[in-house]
Amino acid sequence: SGLILLVGPMNSGKSSTIAAAMGRHAEIYGATKKRVSVEDPIERFVADVTQVEVPSIMHGPSGERISDNDRFNTILRGSKRHDINAYWIGEVRDAESAGFCVSIASSGHLGLSTLHAKNSILAFDILSKMVDSDMRFQLAESLTLIVSQRLAPGLCPHCKQKSKPTAEEKRQWALYMQMEGDTKALPATIWRAKEGGCDECDDGYMGYRPVCEVLPFTRAVRDAAGELLTGGARSAREAMAGGRTLTLIDSALRLLKAGEVDLPSVIHL
Repeated sequence: SGLILLVGPMNSGKSSTIAAAMGRHAEIYGATKKRVSVEDPIERFVADVTQVEVPSIMHGPSGERISDNDRFNTILRGSKRHDINAYWIGEVRDAESAGFCVSIASSGHLGLSTLHAKNSILAFDILSKMVDSDMRFQLAESLTLIVSQRLAPGLCPHCKQKSKPTAEEKRQWALYMQMEGDTKALPATIWRAKEGGCDECDDGYMGYRPVCEVLPFTRAVRDAAGELLTGGARSAREAMAGGRTLTLIDSALRLLKAGEVDLPSVIHL
């Protein structure tokens, strides 16, 4: 139970990750659990999930045309009357959809949704400002996990090349670490895309790799989040950040060392 958020910019694979999670939920629990999604529009079909697409046009009781957000929220309100175990809410888009996510998660259901935010800490800040003030404690207590995600072009395994970083690349990495407030070292050797690629790829690249920041809401993180909601000090924000089990930089470095992505892709996350 609880609320799981996937956050990041547009086209960072958030909905794809949730679709995979719902598919895994179906594999584990089968027909013993009821799964419903509310999406606008449905982007992919997932087995054993009742997917509801928000109609492009809806009218109110007086014949007035209902706005986009109200169409989405009308479907959400109607879903509360059903016995649903796991909700997939396509996007947290306003105060009502944010409140809906918190209410189902705090009442023992599983909720999964997306939000546009740079990282997990900002996502909590944005969401806390979207919900009513009397729901903010519930928000901190009902959150289970926030994952910030990006997509990086994957290197072709057939023609990728390995070499030492240049002086300019070292300078760029140092600047990147300075901007991010980190001190991670650049690997002694890095992989590159072959210019022009090969018969198996597109200019040296093949597919995409997810780069993720993971923030589980442990008791310590919830306490720090609660302190932030009451105007807590910078130490509370640092405590939340310290609860991350994986950062974007750590995730990107793993892929860089494994030859899955190249340096420009990491720097431009």
